[in-house]
Amino acid sequence: MQELILNIKKKSVFVKLQPELIKDLSLTFFFAFSMIMFEIFLTRLFAVIFDYNYVFLVISLATLGIGIGGYFAYQFPILFRSLYPFALCGQGVLLIGVTSLIYLTPFQGITFYSILSTVPFLFTGYILASIFQKLHTKVHVVYFIDLVGASLGASLAILLMNHLSPIPMISMLSLALFLVGSILVFTQLKKAAKVMLIMILALLMINIFSPFLTTERFLSYQTSPYTTFSEQEGNIIYSEWDSFSRTDVYDAKDGDFLYMTIDGGAVSSISRFDGDLNTVDYLQMNTSDLAFQNPKEKERALIIGSGGGQEVLSAEMAGYSKIEALDINKGSFNAVHSLRSFAGDVFERDGVETIVADGRNYIRETTNTYDLIFLSLVTKQSDSGLGLALTENFIYTNEALRDYFNKLKENGQLSFLLHDEKELAKVIHSAESYYQERGIPSNEIKNHIAVVGSQHIFGHVVAEPGSIERPLLILKKHPFTEKEATKLFDSAANIAQLPLHVPYRFDHYKDLANRLHDTAIPFKANRDAQPFFFHKNDGIPSFLWIGLILISLGTSVMSLIYRKQVPVGSMVYFSGIGIGFMLIQVTLIQRLTLPLGHPTWAFVIVLTTLLISGGIGSAYSTKWKREEDRRFVLILLVAFLTSVVYLLIHFYYQSELALSTFQRTLLVITMLIPVGFFIGMPFPYGMSRLKKHQISISWGINGLMTVAGSIVAAMLSLTFGMNLTIIVGIVVYLLLFIFQPLLKM
Repeated sequence: MQELILNIKKKSVFVKLQPELIKDLSLTFFFAFSMIMFEIFLTRLFAVIFDYNYVFLVISLATLGIGIGGYFAYQFPILFRSLYPFALCGQGVLLIGVTSLIYLTPFQGITFYSILSTVPFLFTGYILASIFQKLHTKVHVVYFIDLVGASLGASLAILLMNHLSPIPMISMLSLALFLVGSILVFTQLKKAAKVMLIMILALLMINIFSPFLTTERFLSYQTSPYTTFSEQEGNIIYSEWDSFSRTDVYDAKDGDFLYMTIDGGAVSSISRFDGDLNTVDYLQMNTSDLAFQNPKEKERALIIGSGGGQEVLSAEMAGYSKIEALDINKGSFNAVHSLRSFAGDVFERDGVETIVADGRNYIRETTNTYDLIFLSLVTKQSDSGLGLALTENFIYTNEALRDYFNKLKENGQLSFLLHDEKELAKVIHSAESYYQERGIPSNEIKNHIAVVGSQHIFGHVVAEPGSIERPLLILKKHPFTEKEATKLFDSAANIAQLPLHVPYRFDHYKDLANRLHDTAIPFKANRDAQPFFFHKNDGIPSFLWIGLILISLGTSVMSLIYRKQVPVGSMVYFSGIGIGFMLIQVTLIQRLTLPLGHPTWAFVIVLTTLLISGGIGSAYSTKWKREEDRRFVLILLVAFLTSVVYLLIHFYYQSELALSTFQRTLLVITMLIPVGFFIGMPFPYGMSRLKKHQISISWGINGLMTVAGSIVAAMLSLTFGMNLTIIVGIVVYLLLFIFQPLLKM
């Protein structure tokens, strides 16, 4: 009888604990879900406020809050009891509150935004570290929920921002969090607290239908020094914002022109056009028009970076019958179409085909060949890792030039309109490499190349004495004929532009080459393995050093304070898997951008696959754990499988394999699932070997070093290339496997 009573008591205790366990796991899911969405949102928000370099720094500093939250969870565990019931409600209020302060406050500088955006991450880190510590015997389950929540949050963030734009997305997220939190806590509240809860919920609902945050109130953007147009210089008459970019069109009262910006910069003009090409014949006075005049045959042209459509009009006036207008930013086409009463819907004209794609990916996959391939001021400096990695641009690399030339007809030409002489130097360096590979003697390369600089744009002088502004670079498979060179030289003279080198007629290639081959320009950062075209100076940017130093100091201080509570070996282990994971993840996102065809798509596929499969791996991690094992052998599998995947990616880059988007996506997911499955195991394995009071500090160390890992990945990729970056990530896991017995976990 007593045994029966004891069994009943045990079962009743289990029943009482079960709802609380469900609540703990629900909190873990929603915090992971909301935090990855907020991080992606901040990336897009800061992309339009700052220069793209600073976006990486601010996001890195903000996400430090997750690691610091582990410190607070250890230092103030009692606080968790009072925050626990209201955690989701607090998260919802924090997200909309921080967003409103960033959005509605005039530009304040990097320090202000870094500190402000850290608050939700700090709160998330505190709650999650506390839950991990509370459920220390079920870490593998909690980590599974954490990773699944993060993966779904990342995917949904991209989807919602593409359909709603970022601000409505964060408003909906805040409302959802507050609503779920209210449901969980409502019955436990007194009447006054219930009334307050309902009032806040009503305000959040009103915000969905009548937003407090509108385009007109985006003060931080309108007052930012990084925004091309100020309120005094032009009014925004069109705006579109998605997961990739913000597209604005300004009316600067110029009459015949509107100006389109991408993320506040990268300006392109939209011409007033009524369908009569004679009304835009002034476009023939620009340097870019020279690119369309020279080819003998003018059947098909590909324009990469079609912007506001002026190059399409130039191609039509030059006589091209088939024009492919390609842009990675769908917002550019939408803007011109929306303003068709002004722009004449230039992209919908007969013979014009619009393509939303990455130019490099498209040129690899298309079966078309071209008389002209023209890259016009392609400047979308998007951080393809959405805050996790630095900018990469595969359309200007050495390997890209080979792909372009492969799709040119024999008498076709490849042209680039660039911003300055540093960009010109990089592309010419790549062109020389291509011609040398084809066996063309060094002294003959100059006859395949012509360069014309811009003296003016629509009559406005843009070039200072001695400077090279908006140069047009023309490359040909075969040498220019004297007739072609004469025509180009005379055409440049007729529109008062500046020939810098034209074979036979203005042969200044040696002088130009000596000027451009400045040792300060990192020419090596122009390969597929190191595609940082907009990184124009040698050395690692200072903002990366600042971030790494701050993280290192914070980690060192935490390690010194808690070295007696947490073994040094555990700190090394959790630091290692944090850094190793980010080195691998960031590099895979970067390298798979080209195969998947779009940086946003690469981010979603890689991150979602790794997190979901990693979560499943976490749930199964206990199956391979034995207390007597001195090493967790599956760490070795992470290194092995990552090596295999990276070799397959390298094979794709070297091959001319043509697959559909669906096939490439399916192949990538299939490759990444085994890597993610095993990469999700080392963290819960390590946590399972800790004592309860060591969990939160170890969480904090791992969080800090995860951010450090993303910065180290950027530094290594910029300096040595992505191949070395992922090798270092693989070596980190190998070292953890080899030296694990010495860590004495």
